[in-house]
Amino acid sequence: MLKEKELCYRITGCVYEVYRHLGAGFLESVYQKALIQELQLINYLKATGKELGLLVNFSFPKAVVKRVVL
Repeated sequence: MLKEKELCYRITGCVYEVYRHLGAGFLESVYQKALIQELQLINYLKATGKELGLLVNFSFPKAVVKRVVL
């Protein structure tokens, strides 16, 4: 049960982080893609045993770097 609670906590954190960066008003597919990228990085970190990862977005007028720490 603890793993389920931890998973729920992490997913909820990802949801709020994506919403904080994107804001409201986008189609569901935009939020879905952002969540997939966030969760994919977490999976990569776990698979490699690393604790720190960076999500980099070059589509804004300036690069946006987000740190993800396990």
